[in-house]
Order: sequence, then C-alpha cells, then structure tokens
Amino acid sequence: MDKNGYFWFSGGAAQKQDFRQCYEMAEYVILEINERILEGSDQEQECIHISQADMVVAVIMMS
Repeated sequence: MDKNGYFWFSGGAAQKQDFRQCYEMAEYVILEINERILEGSDQEQECIHISQADMVVAVIMMS
C-alpha cells in the first residue's frame, strides 16, 4: 500500500485484465500485501483503494 492507501496490481497481471470490473461485482474484496510489487511504477498500472476492500492480509514468506 502506498502512503495514500492504494494497492497496486502487478504490472504484468494488470496489462492482461481489467480488475475493476471483477472487484466491483465481488461480494468480498480481500487484498494481499506483496512488497515485491512496485507502487505506481507504470502510468497504466491499475490500483485499488483500501476503502474498497473488506479485508487486507499479509503473507509471511519463510525461507
């Protein structure tokens, strides 16, 4: 999430699909924190605001 509360979709995934249509129809919206996705690195990169989510989860990677 960036300082303004936006979560950014992966650039590769966002170019292939319009996620807005999916999450606007969804019963629940759950966002996963992934620190490897660069926030707003591309002008065309799609994002979603935290206010549009029902839940935010973090996945802890163990080596």
